[in-house]
Amino acid sequence: MNRFYLCFLFVISSVCLFSEMDMNITIVFSVEPMNEMGQISGPAPVFELKAGDYSGCCENTYSVSTNETNKKISASLDSDMPPYTSLQIKLAPPSGAKSTGWQTLSATPVDLVIEISEVSGEDLSMTYLFSAEPKAGVIKNTTRIVYYTMTDG
Repeated sequence: MNRFYLCFLFVISSVCLFSEMDMNITIVFSVEPMNEMGQISGPAPVFELKAGDYSGCCENTYSVSTNETNKKISASLDSDMPPYTSLQIKLAPPSGAKSTGWQTLSATPVDLVIEISEVSGEDLSMTYLFSAEPKAGVIKNTTRIVYYTMTDG
């Protein structure tokens, strides 16, 4: 009977010893989508055309960062420009993306930069061009808000 207890104790000790040597740890992690754009230098554009001037240009810079693929930057105005005036914009693209060149802004969104993928860019050129035909007449202190969005391309 003593042998039985001794063997039983040895078997239980061996099982406990080997089960402590095997260990698995599951680590759970995630990376959330990140899409950011910001104007990083330069004042808000102010265009004051004098007699005989029909256009004015203003340049700022912007930054963009994303950890996703195939994004695009679009822009629109809070309302259309007054008759016989236009506001155009051109954004320099970050590495690997493409600019759509000069685009006329209105209340309808237009694509400015396409094919943005997993990139971070700073001090990228943002150029505005305001123009007015003589038929526009006198326009005093009128403003427009430019809305920028980054969405799937």
